[in-house]
Amino acid sequence: MDNYTIFTDATADLTESLVKEAGISIIPMEYFVDGKPFLYEGMEFDAKGFYSAVAKGASVSTTQINPSSFEAAFRPELEKGQDILYISLSSGLSGSYNSSIIAANGLREEFPERKIHMIDSLAAAVGEALLVFTASRLRAGGKSIDETYEKIMAERKHVCMLFTVDDLNHLRRGGRISSATAILGGALNIKPILRVNDEGRIESFSKARGKKGAVSKLVELMSELILPDECDLIFISHGDAPEEADRLKERISEVFPGHRIITTSIGPVIGSHTGQKALCLIFHGKHR
Repeated sequence: MDNYTIFTDATADLTESLVKEAGISIIPMEYFVDGKPFLYEGMEFDAKGFYSAVAKGASVSTTQINPSSFEAAFRPELEKGQDILYISLSSGLSGSYNSSIIAANGLREEFPERKIHMIDSLAAAVGEALLVFTASRLRAGGKSIDETYEKIMAERKHVCMLFTVDDLNHLRRGGRISSATAILGGALNIKPILRVNDEGRIESFSKARGKKGAVSKLVELMSELILPDECDLIFISHGDAPEEADRLKERISEVFPGHRIITTSIGPVIGSHTGQKALCLIFHGKHR
């Protein structure tokens, strides 16, 4: 039952070793720094250089994946007799999912004997990655593409994605949060704790004072939401904030010993909106 290929996009921020471990394929995404185009493939990238440029005021923008790019990625697998399961960046944050639907509809006409399933993760960054790893495990366990699709659709709203950022103005400029929320975060060293909600959009969830307070609050919220018996894999991602990420990992290891914790960098596509020193925690919970 392993005759299907699992795709995700580069915003899942998976390193080359994690991509190989999961046995999945990545669709690249384009981003721009001061007008210069770059292609992000979800592998290692120069995080320090990118976030240094962001901190210095570089103009960074992104673009969604277009239907022709999806077709180019999916068609070779379909020609080999593989079915397709694609897990997308949240439709609440990007138009890429809608582009994938356009591509899938065209390819279904061309390959009527093949199954092509598109999943809106309602998540971003390693929130997508958690679903990708779940799908990979299901496939390895012999689940069919239909069984895996149904399970991931049910699991989506149990992916808890909590994060904090140093500068909320990046999210404000990208239209991801309101100006009022951005102003609040700049006052009195208050660090809003944000989440990706059930609609796949970013909203304010809690708050803390200072970076250490934010780490403590993330662990506290995780303790309230996590389903420890169903969550053996936890992701931490950061925007060039290794010390904060290590501190968060240490705290989680103390509270939830025995869980596998994977730390990655927030890539340039999501990082262009979260900015330098963002810190994100992803786990399987009761609800978002």
